[in-house]
Amino acid sequence: MFTDIVETITNDGVTLAGAFFAPDHCDTVNSTAILLVHGTYGNFYSPILLQHAKVFVDHGHAVASFNTRGHDGISVLKQQPLLFGGTAFENLADSISDLNACIAWVQNRGFEKIAILGISMGAVKVVYYQAKIQNPAVSAVIAVSPVRLSKKYYLKTEAKDLYEYYNDTAHTFVNESLPDAVMNIRESIVPGTGFFGAQAYLDKYGGEDFDITHLGESIACPILVMAGTEETHPRLNDCAKDLATPIQHRNDVELIMVEKGTHGLRELGSELPLTVMGWMARNSG
Repeated sequence: MFTDIVETITNDGVTLAGAFFAPDHCDTVNSTAILLVHGTYGNFYSPILLQHAKVFVDHGHAVASFNTRGHDGISVLKQQPLLFGGTAFENLADSISDLNACIAWVQNRGFEKIAILGISMGAVKVVYYQAKIQNPAVSAVIAVSPVRLSKKYYLKTEAKDLYEYYNDTAHTFVNESLPDAVMNIRESIVPGTGFFGAQAYLDKYGGEDFDITHLGESIACPILVMAGTEETHPRLNDCAKDLATPIQHRNDVELIMVEKGTHGLRELGSELPLTVMGWMARNSG
């Protein structure tokens, strides 16, 4: 197996580190490369992504795994001028620039078909990207444990009161010209637990711009959505179903709900990439 540490640069000058894995003999024209996209607080070398990458490579697929600018908790994206990123400060709209750069890098290696596979917030990014861009190089979208980003939905859940508190706090910081003020959200029931800049929290969790449940119809290529029946948190509950159900009349769309599965479907181990490859084989035409 060929392995290399690589990087790509976005159109606004952000360098994204990554890794590339390939079989010793890889048909770049006929085989499908896999682009893995990490989730919240993740990065390109997250152990679960590397485990999935090995299985894909063992079955003949090249794999690229890149950081998005939302990698880890807080990260430095640029030194001059100083620009912070990470989960705490990312704007999901920037994921379009990130994935454009990642896909272009894979294309430059000679691959004509690229499946984009995102887990958790990575699933949001791959769905949002392809719905908005319709990149013809993307041959399939795989969304594993997608996250619902919808203020309207949160206000109907058991997280309502705490969510409103943090949402209002974020608005207060922004109105006081403190958009990068960091909130530490400790209650696990609240969508967006952890450290978040006020503006970044509102961009991600404070509206409907990144609610992917209605974006499936905007994606022309095959779509696989996977989630677990134990994903019942307000930001997860029924998100996969609500994304896939409106388009399940299509032969190239499949929803797989894993009994007792938890967020990220780690319990599947190698079965996850094997399931993805089986689905890809059925939808390659």
